[in-house]
Amino acid sequence: MKNLSTTRLRTTMTVAAAGGLLVAGLTAAPGAGANEATAQVQNSGKAPYTPCYTDGETYNKGTPVGSAPLKWKYSTTPYAGARYDRCKNTVTLYYGGYKAPSWYKVKWTLSPAGETHRYNDYAAGSRKLVLTATHAKGQYTTYTVQVRACSGTLCTAWSPIVYLAYYP
Repeated sequence: MKNLSTTRLRTTMTVAAAGGLLVAGLTAAPGAGANEATAQVQNSGKAPYTPCYTDGETYNKGTPVGSAPLKWKYSTTPYAGARYDRCKNTVTLYYGGYKAPSWYKVKWTLSPAGETHRYNDYAAGSRKLVLTATHAKGQYTTYTVQVRACSGTLCTAWSPIVYLAYYP
């Protein structure tokens, strides 16, 4: 008769080994992490590797759309998204989702200054607006963006507010 604790130990070790193989199989894919490893080697003795992109978020509002970056919309609005690229020093506002509006109304706010900007884009489809990033010295910088689609004088509701916060 086998000792119960020996059987449990053997079962636990088998499960742990199988889990370790699974994890090893996932992390050891050819080329996985090559860019990150190269960047860390090149930066040895310097600050750790930092990705170029920071993407905007909505804090659980709206429906996610697409990727790179993720964008959000309500069922009756166009989508909105934002991305800060620290390598290029740009903020890109993404919006769209309507095939035939006469135009989009885009508004964004830059904080901590609290400046609100409005932009009308007389085109349809998927659009983006690239801005030179503005930084608040020694503070987090936050952009918020919303968009609506218009045809003549009729407009949809505003999209969810997308918050893009980064530290320069």
